Amino acid sequence: MSGTIQLEIDRSLCVLCGAPNDCVMARRSAGEEVADPCWCVERSFPEAITKLASERDGGASCICASCLEKES
Repeated sequence: MSGTIQLEIDRSLCVLCGAPNDCVMARRSAGEEVADPCWCVERSFPEAITKLASERDGGASCICASCLEKES
């Protein structure tokens, strides 16, 4: 045993609140065919919120629009 614990990350859920994040990339990786770009492409994320998300899961999961609105 290496002593490292690996947790399964559900990339379709917001890393901050656990609600669905509506991430197009997560939907594609789950096998869904999605042609539109993600809702977040044209949005600006404050550094504080992206830093917190990165601390929680290394940046693997997206933030939902609701959490972005709360922090903006």
